[in-house]
Amino acid sequence: MGSFKNITKKSHAFTLIELIVVITILTILSTIGFVSLTGYFAGTRDSVRLTDMNNIYGQLNLSL
Repeated sequence: MGSFKNITKKSHAFTLIELIVVITILTILSTIGFVSLTGYFAGTRDSVRLTDMNNIYGQLNLSL
């Protein structure tokens, strides 16, 4: 018998669909992270403002 050549090739590269899916997933995750981080910073600013207002209120009561 003669030797048969393997007609199928194994590809070691990613297809375009796989790359698009991965990029889409990364975009969604980064958007969620950005939105939650923005909310965290807003909460931090609010807590600093509240602390500052309480300090001002305390100092005004001491001076009166």
